[in-house]
Amino acid sequence: MKKLIAILLAAVFILSLTGCSKLGRIIDILRETEAPDYTDVPGTEAPDNTPEPTEAPEVTEEPVPETFLVMLEPGVPVAVDLDEDGKTDTVLLTGRAIDEWDDYEFTLTITLGANSGDPYKYVVDYCFECNACIIDCYPDDGRKEVLISSAAASEDWDTVAFRVIDGSTQIDDFHEYFGVTREEMLGFSAVDGFEIRDYTDVLGTRLLHARMKVTSRGYFMVSEDYSYVLDSSAPADDEYWTILLTAPLDGTMVKPDGTAGDAFTIPAGTRIRPYKTNLDDYVSVLLPDGTVVKIRLEIHSWSDYGSDWGIFLNGKNQDEYAEMFYAG
Repeated sequence: MKKLIAILLAAVFILSLTGCSKLGRIIDILRETEAPDYTDVPGTEAPDNTPEPTEAPEVTEEPVPETFLVMLEPGVPVAVDLDEDGKTDTVLLTGRAIDEWDDYEFTLTITLGANSGDPYKYVVDYCFECNACIIDCYPDDGRKEVLISSAAASEDWDTVAFRVIDGSTQIDDFHEYFGVTREEMLGFSAVDGFEIRDYTDVLGTRLLHARMKVTSRGYFMVSEDYSYVLDSSAPADDEYWTILLTAPLDGTMVKPDGTAGDAFTIPAGTRIRPYKTNLDDYVSVLLPDGTVVKIRLEIHSWSDYGSDWGIFLNGKNQDEYAEMFYAG
């Protein structure tokens, strides 16, 4: 570049000797070939990718279904629509003494408005206690249920639920050998159902509680487990409420959140309290320090196992672990 400028200057000098017109033209050429001024590239701001804040969706609580409960009193008819067909149905409980030993007979009569000429009747013979009610276990299924529970002199309970069959004027009945007292019926709710009491021979003859509902197929257990009735005031060495192990018992510790913990062997000589069971494949016990241990359970019925019937813990008959209390 410097060499080119020197040549041009020399040419200008020579031409200056020949004429001003040519000199002016050369100067114009030099001006046209000057390097252009640099301009700054226009700046662009980085795009803002921050998302617009969004409001958290409102959490709407599901409405709690309304509890429908009517206790049946002997001799007092109750008008109700059991099948929501717009017609009035009638439920009536009647009772009478049948001997001088306080044995009673109760009759439950259900008369459907759509089939009034053929009332449904159920008779309870020889009981010393009978409780009945109308409930609505599932308010959105178009059906209400009638429940009757009775206890015989032997303290054996029998509970029957009645429900109008879907699309019919016939009534289904579901029998189970557990009990529902008047207080337990009064504790019914559409969310948690009703409490039942039942006996088991798992870890000896003991009373269990659970919560149930009635469906179109029968009873549905709402609670996850059956819970043993516990007397927290009973002393730690009480011979009925506790069981003295005569052999070590293997199980799995249960964490406070209900999940399985480490394997654990309960030493012989420990007094345990029955806690919960599903009456199928496990039973759990309470240790004196409050630890819960779950144990593998098998129930062998006589009809299925013959001489090998009984209750087994970890594959061994439960009588090998302790002296169990059984009702006569």
